[in-house]
Amino acid sequence: MQKPDLFIVTSAIGTRIGSIDANSRFMQTLSTINSIKAKNPDSVVVVADASSFKINQIMKDELNHVAVFLDFSKDKYVLEIQDTANKYATKCANSFLIANKSDAESILNYEAGYIKNATELVLILSVLEKINPKDFNRIFKISGRYVLGSNFDRGLHTGNVTTFLTLKSNQPYRIVESDVLVNCILWSFDSEYTEEIKERLKLIFNWVVDSYSNGIPGPDIEHGIAKFINDRNEINPIGILGFVNVPGEIPRLSRI
Repeated sequence: MQKPDLFIVTSAIGTRIGSIDANSRFMQTLSTINSIKAKNPDSVVVVADASSFKINQIMKDELNHVAVFLDFSKDKYVLEIQDTANKYATKCANSFLIANKSDAESILNYEAGYIKNATELVLILSVLEKINPKDFNRIFKISGRYVLGSNFDRGLHTGNVTTFLTLKSNQPYRIVESDVLVNCILWSFDSEYTEEIKERLKLIFNWVVDSYSNGIPGPDIEHGIAKFINDRNEINPIGILGFVNVPGEIPRLSRI
């Protein structure tokens, strides 16, 4: 019998980061799950949520009805990231002020970047620690609020790791130690490669935390995958649809 795929949906429905409210994030996350079930009906979906404030029980009940909902809001590693974010961000702002932004704005920007990247890594690793990889065929990671588009092709996800195309880095090499990055909204790996992926993700996590704690902003999952996961099958399109937020602009619909 064919084993199901596993989709890990990372989310923070209740968060003060960004301009989208919890109700909208919840509905978008439901859309993420529905799109997965439409494209891959037999898959198992796990929503790993690290909300920074309490979401209501109706949301949890509905998510548990269509997926496995795991609440990481009180996880010790998630809380530690939140507790240290301002200290690390302040240290980064003292070394690298963002152009056309005040000290306070730079700190908020770095704080959001650190929390987002470090927390997402904790969520993925935590789910992988809870499952038996042998129960699944392939494991996908998708960011909540995005959906599988009409151009998603499960058959293209082959080999140890599948990602979107490598893109030119948007950060100085001296900060991220890489000339390229990999879009990480959706990527996948063979379940037999899980232990190796866990080790690579731990390397990325330590790199992100060590950099920010030493006042060096910029390291993130996108550069980390490019830096630490080399055996990738790159495909285009990757098959996702969603609204991209651009500072000062109305969110625009994007498909890759």
